[in-house]
Amino acid sequence: MPVQLATPLRLVGCVCLALLLWAGVPAHGDGAVFGLDCLPGRPLNFGYLNAIRSGQPASREIPQLNYHAIDAVILGFVEPRTNASLNLNLGAFATYAPLLVTHSHRHRKACLMSLGGGFSADPNPFSVIAARADLRARFASNILHSMIQMGFDGVDIDYEFPRTDTQREEFTLLMRDLHARIKASNSNYIVMFGASPGFYINRYDWFRLREYSDFAFYFGYDWKNPANGPMTQPGSLQFLSGGSEVIEASCRGALRHIISSGYPPSKILMGIPFYSSANRSWLGIRDTWLSRRQQFLTAMHPDFRESLHEGEWWNTPDTIPHKLAAVLDRSRSVLGGRNTLRGVGIWEFGHESAKDPDLSQAIGNWMDARYCDPASPVPPVRIHLVANQSFRLHFPDTNGCSYVVEASRDLEQWEPVFESRSHRAVFEYQAPLTNRAAFHRVRRN
Repeated sequence: MPVQLATPLRLVGCVCLALLLWAGVPAHGDGAVFGLDCLPGRPLNFGYLNAIRSGQPASREIPQLNYHAIDAVILGFVEPRTNASLNLNLGAFATYAPLLVTHSHRHRKACLMSLGGGFSADPNPFSVIAARADLRARFASNILHSMIQMGFDGVDIDYEFPRTDTQREEFTLLMRDLHARIKASNSNYIVMFGASPGFYINRYDWFRLREYSDFAFYFGYDWKNPANGPMTQPGSLQFLSGGSEVIEASCRGALRHIISSGYPPSKILMGIPFYSSANRSWLGIRDTWLSRRQQFLTAMHPDFRESLHEGEWWNTPDTIPHKLAAVLDRSRSVLGGRNTLRGVGIWEFGHESAKDPDLSQAIGNWMDARYCDPASPVPPVRIHLVANQSFRLHFPDTNGCSYVVEASRDLEQWEPVFESRSHRAVFEYQAPLTNRAAFHRVRRN
């Protein structure tokens, strides 16, 4: 959508400034470019990527991921070693990382590295590292070094899971030391961790962890009781790992436990699985869903907010909005006290095709319908020349919408301004002296 400059320089249909042109500043090496300050005020959506299952090569799939529907991408996994070093060659991490960081930043989205995951190791490296102050310090430094070298905007700790009172305390110390080291480098970096679906949910010191994390990613899946991630399940019971505490055997039960234990809902993201209770990817059922969409919708369980098909429970584009409303819509929240979460997240992009992103788009559509007013005008843009031929484009974030700044040399071919520094609604990038002529416009994303 075209805008006009809030300066005497105007051009009908686009923003024009002869001295302003598209050229990216370095994205790496000087801290988080797309960190906390770039996250919108509306509810968030973080998307994991672990394994591409569509059969397409990463070079084709990663550039086409549904970046519009998410606010940050989390790449898993880095393997922690018991000596506090990092194995960056676990799975496809090293292959995906440069592509994912580049394309996330091109879309002005944060990109985080995740450590851990569901790999099997005895002893669990996290428990060994967390038990010693020297290993915690080395671990935090190694993480920060890798983040800077690879261009990541934050870190996610996926320790599955602290299982004893001692590990509970030591995990808190690990997050304390990691948070302090990362934030000392750049407070804009994102520091978060993943949490058990239910059984081990009491093995986190939630009250203290709120000081050492920006977000907690609650695993709203793998219940399999029988649904994959039942939103509610009235009358059901889940004993926690200590043997005495009991919660409702559902996402609601676990989330209420987290909140009542002192962790603010404004820092919680609830994960939504893009695979079934039988661990089958959405890719395997999509065509069937398309041909039987009404049947799937009719089969949605009113408490689980998932659809049953041939013995498997699925999240579909029609059930996902019901889960979002249950944790993000104050008037429909199931969390009690009109609590709502900071957002949701997806596990994972690899379970849907980038060509047909039905599930992630269902989340994006729900967000857009509630937090972006398409009738509101694009706000005015102010352009400033600052030091070293660097220019800043300012426009207020007034209506919950997101925008793309694009550049052109001929008013016909437009490209997004890639690798620009972004601070909320401020874009900054370098203009080389050898090529000054360019046109710019802002359009709604």
